[in-house]
Amino acid sequence: TNIHNHNAMLEQLQVLWQSWLNRLIVALLVIAFFDYRNRTHIENDDRNATFSPDPVTEAVSQPDEKRGRSRLLAQVEEDVNVEVAEETDRPEEEILCEPKKGNLEVISNTEPEKEAKISGDNTATVNQSKSAVVETEKSTDTKSSDPPTMKATSNDHPGMGSFNYWLDIECSLFRIYTLGRRDNVEVAPPYVPHSYRGTVPIFLHVTNTTSIPLKVFWIDYQGRAIPKGNLPPGGHWTQTTWIDHPWVFEHAETGDVVVYYIPYRVIPTSHGTNTISDDGTGQHKFSIVPPKDINGPFWVNIWDDIMPFPGSDNFYSPLPAISWTLQHMSRLMSPEDTSIATLQRYLKNIIETPENTKYRQIRIRSQKFAAIWQSPMKGLLLAVGFVELEAYAELGSDDELSRERVQDLAMLSYMVNKWSEDELQQFDLQQPDGADGFGRQGFGRAGQMN
Repeated sequence: TNIHNHNAMLEQLQVLWQSWLNRLIVALLVIAFFDYRNRTHIENDDRNATFSPDPVTEAVSQPDEKRGRSRLLAQVEEDVNVEVAEETDRPEEEILCEPKKGNLEVISNTEPEKEAKISGDNTATVNQSKSAVVETEKSTDTKSSDPPTMKATSNDHPGMGSFNYWLDIECSLFRIYTLGRRDNVEVAPPYVPHSYRGTVPIFLHVTNTTSIPLKVFWIDYQGRAIPKGNLPPGGHWTQTTWIDHPWVFEHAETGDVVVYYIPYRVIPTSHGTNTISDDGTGQHKFSIVPPKDINGPFWVNIWDDIMPFPGSDNFYSPLPAISWTLQHMSRLMSPEDTSIATLQRYLKNIIETPENTKYRQIRIRSQKFAAIWQSPMKGLLLAVGFVELEAYAELGSDDELSRERVQDLAMLSYMVNKWSEDELQQFDLQQPDGADGFGRQGFGRAGQMN
């Protein structure tokens, strides 16, 4: 019985296999048939198709079988019987054709007024032909590259908003403040919830000029708030810490957060601003002061001579903004930087031709201008009224700049020149430890180095 069942099963498998094999063969035959049919139709269509190109396009672009040149040029050669001499040492854009054989004598552009000799007492100036062809190519291929019209509708100074926004970002690369609120609005701490082990020390000097008693906490490596002292009204508090270590100042009576503070980079010292302590450590010094609006949402405000916070509370006109930016340039730039001379050329062009908008609409990605826009000199241009609009930095509108705006530019040019002269005469200062950017905490949160 088992043998009988086994044989019956084998017979069923053979029938099933034969059935599927037949189906597969039929499918392959159908595919091959339709493939052959399609190829046959395509070949017949190509054989029977007629092509009627535009006569001008055909004359210019179709190759001549005998000479390998355009039919239009070949027809001209047959009409005037021109003798050919091959020329090889010419710029590519000046070559009208590349003859293999023929009678045309081509005159090199190094001898501009020579003429091609044509049998039958006919003469033709090859340079004129070349000029005609080049002009034709320019007229058909050249696209307009004119910049768009100015976006501003007035030549008035746009205000200090753009400068203050840039200032807040620039200063946040060195330190960051976040003010606590007393209107029950939650403020998120501006840091990851713990300190990192650092190699760049920083000396903190904080003054409390408010009437609020404060407690000071360090956020340790596990994210715990460790008490580090009290800061009474009118008192001072000092501490040596490390770059990237968060600190919290709390209201001693209510427990509310008054200020979050994190040092991110050592501030280089300069002749106008001292940022180095007695032992050579970098120093961050600021004061916790009463708020501008006593009925406002914040408990306190910050007074920072070196890195003002916020910019909108400190800069209302171009002159103080220019002065601070030049001081900031003393920390980060050399007076011999070539981009400073480039900035002066931009300013000179605008001052001499205030009616010409092309000098007041500058492409930001331009190689020369990018070196200015990506440096502290961006603050100088924002201070006098440049604004970033899409791909351009623009000053004013399509109308001629007013005398007051031109005077602002002239003042900026003078101050930059005076700054360069003074910096060249200054002696080098000792910089605080870590100002060169080495060490793990030498990297700011924006990926830049100290």
